Amino acid sequence: MTTEILNWLSYILKNRIGNDIDLVFKVEQKIFIIGFTNSVFKILVDYDSQLYKPSNDLQIFSRDIEWNIKEDKVNLVFLSSELFRDQPIVVTDENTVHIKYDCLGFIFWMLNRVEEYNFSDYNDVHSRFTAKDSILYKGKFYLRPVVDEWITFIRNLFQCYSPKNNLIQYKYSFNLSHDVDRPFRYLYTKYYLFIWRAFKDLVKKRISFAYFLRINYYKIFRINKLSNIDVYNNFDELIDLSKVSSCSGIYFFMAGKSHKPTDPDYCLDNIEILKLAKKIISSGNEIGLHPSYNTYNDFDKLQDEVNNFKTFFAKLGISSKLSSRMHYLRFKFPETLIDLEKIGVDTDETLGFSDTIGFRCGTSHDYYAFNLLQNETMKIKIRPLIAMQWTINSPSYMNLHLDDGFYQLEKIISEVKKHDGQFNYLIHNDEYYELGIAFQEKFVKIFD
Repeated sequence: MTTEILNWLSYILKNRIGNDIDLVFKVEQKIFIIGFTNSVFKILVDYDSQLYKPSNDLQIFSRDIEWNIKEDKVNLVFLSSELFRDQPIVVTDENTVHIKYDCLGFIFWMLNRVEEYNFSDYNDVHSRFTAKDSILYKGKFYLRPVVDEWITFIRNLFQCYSPKNNLIQYKYSFNLSHDVDRPFRYLYTKYYLFIWRAFKDLVKKRISFAYFLRINYYKIFRINKLSNIDVYNNFDELIDLSKVSSCSGIYFFMAGKSHKPTDPDYCLDNIEILKLAKKIISSGNEIGLHPSYNTYNDFDKLQDEVNNFKTFFAKLGISSKLSSRMHYLRFKFPETLIDLEKIGVDTDETLGFSDTIGFRCGTSHDYYAFNLLQNETMKIKIRPLIAMQWTINSPSYMNLHLDDGFYQLEKIISEVKKHDGQFNYLIHNDEYYELGIAFQEKFVKIFD
């Protein structure tokens, strides 16, 4: 147990439970002591060194925990080389509660994605770490905020045995974000894609032939003019969604290209992109960086795109902290996070599963990560992504009907609310159009 890891664990407890909380590690007994200043009540936690390093010997399971002074039971998730199903987990004494499991190590392991260190056995077409790659897949534990559950349990111990402690109070919140991959259906697109989209829209009678001729004229003569009829130009509606749900949204713009098949054609200096960004900012929303497809493992390219984005910031006349989300949620842990920290990103919003909704990091709260390679707390904050609408409806992923998708969303939201967390939700503007009015109505019903 290093001093740096102990300090990071102390930061998590102070941030989530109480500012006056103290954490001590007794080397001889290999035990943590958690307590509030000037309080005689303490929580003892056993130490397990395997939870602070990558290991293939760990098993995951859940178990009901009984409290000695009351009949309540709570089901918690464990990660260990032992099952210890028969021995008591919580033992109480006059002024102590002894947790005979390293729940702090479990929190450390989950939040810092220890299982992703040195991971290389990618089966995903985009080389992403999916839910099926995670130990959480067993028992569908990715659908539970397993870290928040343990932290809530520790909070409840203090409330029960030492109720005079000043605990930090959180309130459920909703964060809506948008990756601006295809801001417009016709403008700035490759010519072959423009023809294909126009043909589809003509067949489905989404556009008139007169409109096709009009946009064809613009395309031939390279006139970068945006039409209000463009079906992907629905940013006014997305801005209204933020107002309905009483949250400020963030729009992630791409600042470069590294892979032609997946990266869009627009550039940050396109006049209509500048107009769009100004509209978003004036509406009280934010903009962030959406690094292109191959930047997740290319520092030099990532640096170039950050420099482009800073120039974009300057043109908009704004100065704010930099947030990011990687394109296609491509992320190599911890290398991508280290690169993002080096180039000055303050908060990253990538870490969610691409193939399912759920809790990749086991939490619905923001936190600063810990770098196991350098043994230090990082300056970059992680805001876990919990649900992406495309994941829910895409045939490549969950492939759910709209009603079933919203039912699953409501279940996840209820888990977030139990722990007063933040539900971080991603909707693409082009996908918003494709889902249609039925999606909009259901969204308003849930988030209003």
